Amino acid sequence: MFLVVLTSITDAQAASLSKVPSLRLNGLTSITDAQAVSLSKVVTLRLNRLTSITIKQAESLSKVNSLSLKGLTDLTKAQAACLSQVPYLTVSEDQQWLIDRYKKK
Repeated sequence: MFLVVLTSITDAQAASLSKVPSLRLNGLTSITDAQAVSLSKVVTLRLNRLTSITIKQAESLSKVNSLSLKGLTDLTKAQAACLSQVPYLTVSEDQQWLIDRYKKK
């Protein structure tokens, strides 16, 4: 489902959207921890305008099979360790090196 023009959603909307297998929410610039929990149920998720996430959000989003977070500008080591568990993860080149440090080989 492509909802790239949405710039915000409610926790209830995130819960409803979690029922679809593929979701592009590239208009969102932020999400709540509760929304991350709901969205973690999606198989393929694109959130490319998020510039930052919390550790709780990283923990939740690490359950997604295919995740794109190209807009992230800063990652902590703890966030990178969580996100490295995503089988198919896309982040910016500037953040990829940190993810790679935690990927199991």
